[in-house]
Amino acid sequence: MPQALRVGLCVGPDDPYWVLVREAIYQRAEQFAIHLIPVDGVDTAGLAETQASLAEELLAQELDALITNSLAEGLARRILEYGLPIICASESGSRHPRFVSPVALYDAAQMVGRYLVERLSGRGNVLIAGMNTVGVHRWFVVIL
Repeated sequence: MPQALRVGLCVGPDDPYWVLVREAIYQRAEQFAIHLIPVDGVDTAGLAETQASLAEELLAQELDALITNSLAEGLARRILEYGLPIICASESGSRHPRFVSPVALYDAAQMVGRYLVERLSGRGNVLIAGMNTVGVHRWFVVIL
């Protein structure tokens, strides 16, 4: 029987959105028998010494991957150099064979806008407001 995957999870309780994302990750991990290991401090590592010790700590936990919503660029490079894959839950411009993040969120927002315009058939108003908080895009849709 194959050993269950051990995946580090660092998605902090910053706001209600990320609380829901974290809960969804736990639910899906349970469905696939993935063992999630809580990881702290990955999103706040700034100094090179801190990054080195965090990267070594992650490797010592024998993780198969790391899921995070925020990661310092230097720490991400260091973790990837050690061979640990990273799943970033927020959009990122980083590119690496062992790094994945959502892309084209802007395109998705445009598709939603076009869909709403078609459905309203010229009646009513739609307000789509976006904000970028530390590299995290959040969109709010209000139909008036």
